[in-house]
Amino acid sequence: MGTTSVNAGGTHINVGSLTSPDSSITFGYSSPNITAVIASGTAVGKTITGDTGGALSPTAGNWNLLGSGSITTVGAGSTLTTQLTGLTNHAVLVGAGTSTITKLAVGTTGQVLTGVTGSDPVWAAPATNGTVTSVSVVSANGFAGTVATATTTPAITLSTTITGLLSGNGTAITGSAITQFDVLVGGASNAVSSVGPGTAGQILQSGGASANPAYSTSTYPATNAINTLLYASSANVMSALATANNGTLITSATGVPSWLANGTTGQILTATTGSPPSWAAPATSGTMVSLTGNTGVATAAAGTVNVVTANSTVKFAGSGSTLTQDFGLTNLVLGSSLSALAGGTLNVGLGLSALAATTTGAANVAIGHSSLILLTTSPSNTCVGRSTGAKITTGAGGNTLIGDAAGSNM
Repeated sequence: MGTTSVNAGGTHINVGSLTSPDSSITFGYSSPNITAVIASGTAVGKTITGDTGGALSPTAGNWNLLGSGSITTVGAGSTLTTQLTGLTNHAVLVGAGTSTITKLAVGTTGQVLTGVTGSDPVWAAPATNGTVTSVSVVSANGFAGTVATATTTPAITLSTTITGLLSGNGTAITGSAITQFDVLVGGASNAVSSVGPGTAGQILQSGGASANPAYSTSTYPATNAINTLLYASSANVMSALATANNGTLITSATGVPSWLANGTTGQILTATTGSPPSWAAPATSGTMVSLTGNTGVATAAAGTVNVVTANSTVKFAGSGSTLTQDFGLTNLVLGSSLSALAGGTLNVGLGLSALAATTTGAANVAIGHSSLILLTTSPSNTCVGRSTGAKITTGAGGNTLIGDAAGSNM
């Protein structure tokens, strides 16, 4: 801009105000200089350059920043925002030309985006088959292989030089030799081992969680009929014992089991010393050992137990194998004892001590505690009640007394 001398040679120059229309530049004076200062200490832009078109100068101090195609610009305050238009949530954007973007319809769950020559890609279900262009086999872990018709309908043949039973551990294949009729069992680290064949009739038994199974020493029948029982017919030889309907299982004197055929009705199983038991009719006689009463036990002497009564009106009569109880109908006394009776008949007593002293008295009836307690020879007395006729002893008799202690003063 050059310089201008102020007040040179005594000449005065009148200068007006210097201003910037947008206040981006301010002017100041510091003798002897006039200074121009850019606002905020930054440079003021003069041009703007895009991808094409070169540097563009503002028009009337302004640049227009406009969108194109799917891009728009929105200004607010001092902010200019560039954004895409026409978007849909979850949609995929694809190019629609040199300056625009389009969106695809949202696909459904499981669909994949599939390209279409000369057109937008589309969402479609994944293909379930395809075309094999070439197949080959890579030799690894002891296996090799060949492929016939590799580009059309491949036929793969695998081969290995490893022999035996093949097993793998994830990285290598090994072969375990096996013998005919061996039983294969699992070994350590995915290996396979075997248990040699047993003999005929042996059975394979578990050895527990930490040992291989092994064959039993005992042999067993290959088949068994229904209801048979297994037993050791000799050492380590299991045999089947045939069943018998309604039979009883017994053993011989040497312990060999067998079935005793069913006996006939009424027979009992009878033991025989040194021999197996057998069925026999029950014994009709035997030796008395003891006899238990209401109180106490009577033990037989020489095989005999005597049955007697403490009341002379009750008697037991034995004949053959029969024991008969006889109440002695010539006298019947309950609750008392005719211990002094000497020929008296047809006396009936009921109660403690009733007719207790009777000797030859006859046809007396005494009912009640101590009724006719002292009577000896008097006949035909009838007394009912406690202690009735208690004073009657002898005499003509024929008394009838009823009531508590009736006739006690006779």
